[in-house]
Amino acid sequence: MKQIPLPISLPERAIFDNYVIGNNQLLVSSLQSLFTAGVGEQQILFWSRNSYGKTHLLTSVCHLAANLDKQIAYVPLRDLAASDPAILDGMESLDAVCIDDIDLVTHDRSWATQLFNLINACRDRNTPLVLSSTQHPRDLELEFEDLRSRLLWGAVYHLKRLSDEDLLASLYARARSKGLEFPVDAAEYLLKHFQRNTAALLEFLDQLDQESLSQKRRITIPLIKQVMQQT
Repeated sequence: MKQIPLPISLPERAIFDNYVIGNNQLLVSSLQSLFTAGVGEQQILFWSRNSYGKTHLLTSVCHLAANLDKQIAYVPLRDLAASDPAILDGMESLDAVCIDDIDLVTHDRSWATQLFNLINACRDRNTPLVLSSTQHPRDLELEFEDLRSRLLWGAVYHLKRLSDEDLLASLYARARSKGLEFPVDAAEYLLKHFQRNTAALLEFLDQLDQESLSQKRRITIPLIKQVMQQT
């Protein structure tokens, strides 16, 4: 996507329309209002200790920006933490910046300094900045304390765990987007026997889809058991 100045590809299916909100309506509404004049927050940080869809939400913001013809940077630190922190230079000049997994770099002085400077620059220019983390800012291991105060400048949300019903809805939504027939008994079996991690569940469903196609079999409990043994 031309809106993203880094060599990062975004999953096309990760949009707000297929995100199962659960008890996270306030956070999702804030993200959806990011580009609404007079309504959107300038800085949003959301966190959860587990994978409850943080990357999906950041990617959804990027797709929303693209639809509005906005220029946005998406920085997945799980992929870029080993890169030169100078990649953040000048990003405040864009229409918005999204940074995923900041907890991976906040203990590193070079990254912490660049992040500190970017937060200040975004605030000065009123550039929307969205950050995700596995911890609340007050619990993060930081190279210097001034960064903590900057991370607390904006709204901070706890991304809450989905209920069983929400997880099933998430699985069905992904299956529908892929044109998959996903029987109720198979979905309930997967939910009962697989880790309660939204990202991992959806990734496993993608594996099921591939195996279903390659073996020319419907998704059933025996197929789920087989793929589980392979992973």
